[in-house]
Amino acid sequence: MKKRFTFSTGEHIEADLEDLRNQLRVNQQYYDNYQEVFNSLEDDDYVARGNGFCDRKYSDDFIEGQMEKYAQRVKEIEGWIAEWKLKTPFETALQSLKEGNERFATGFLSNKDTYAEDRKKLCEGQHPFAVVLCCSDSRVAPEIIFDQKLGDLFVIRNAGNVVDEDVLGSIEYAVEHLGTPLVVVLGHSRCGAVTATCQGDDLPGHIRYIAKRIQPAISTMCCIDDNARRHAQRMAQLIEDDEIVHHVGAKVIAAFYDLATGRVEWM
Repeated sequence: MKKRFTFSTGEHIEADLEDLRNQLRVNQQYYDNYQEVFNSLEDDDYVARGNGFCDRKYSDDFIEGQMEKYAQRVKEIEGWIAEWKLKTPFETALQSLKEGNERFATGFLSNKDTYAEDRKKLCEGQHPFAVVLCCSDSRVAPEIIFDQKLGDLFVIRNAGNVVDEDVLGSIEYAVEHLGTPLVVVLGHSRCGAVTATCQGDDLPGHIRYIAKRIQPAISTMCCIDDNARRHAQRMAQLIEDDEIVHHVGAKVIAAFYDLATGRVEWM
């Protein structure tokens, strides 16, 4: 699970904890290199012969500027590592979803040009950081809404994001076998399944069974979207009451996606 970190200079990196540790080593080495260059400056021609550098002319100001830059980077990365370690897996997972949705809603998506490499790694196994139960609606795609990559999310989709035995079994597999710490039930605006249930018409075929699972959350005092919120919260409670989910300590949270704004509301 990678997160976006932004340096005070405005540059950013996509990194997990191990990446941050590698970045710390690299930036510390750059600082050490420039410090060695600074110490080797010759008064007569300012030629520096630092570790990893070709002989060339440097000015005191340039070297000191680079040392200050990398010292600041080391400090910032150390802070990110310390913050990461303080968070629980659930908090880290939820924060990643929130940050990903913010990138999606604002149009600043993360770089995803590593799919070929990701596929190779994922052949060895998967470690999704969140389960997302959401509607089959084509406008509600979790990997896109939360700006995540292959292997990040364990996604379960059906019309109306309803919970049944099959859904619970899939969630149990993720939280118990894969160790996924977070389960999100994602409702959305203008949901067709919730709308059909609220209208109360006779529904054809197996659609009536979907409506039957949504019906307990429906209030005639609420609009369609508020009923979708109520339904997501009820489904989240059903999952939270599951014996295996409770036993492993996975956290369950309901959320609501607005089709118009692209933003997710956490409930």
